[in-house]
Amino acid sequence: MDPKAVAKRLRERFTDRAINYRQIAHAEVARAHVEGKADKYQALGMKQYEYFYTRDSKVSAICVRHGENGPYEVGKCPLQVRDSHPECRCTIRAKTL
Repeated sequence: MDPKAVAKRLRERFTDRAINYRQIAHAEVARAHVEGKADKYQALGMKQYEYFYTRDSKVSAICVRHGENGPYEVGKCPLQVRDSHPECRCTIRAKTL
């Protein structure tokens, strides 16, 4: 399911309207996606990957720092959302060279 559909289902199930279900859904879907990528890299025997941050005016200092401190050893590095923030638009990519 996409984050909008997940947020809609959360709003239907829970009654607290003060909670930002869209933000929660976006964060959880993004986190699951990037953790799946990290697991796949490890399963494929990749040794390193880069934290690829969004290069625009909305990028956070946390994400820039993660991006500039790489590459990272697979399994021992920052991941989107888990180590950044809920609205993170960054990702990871395998370092093959």
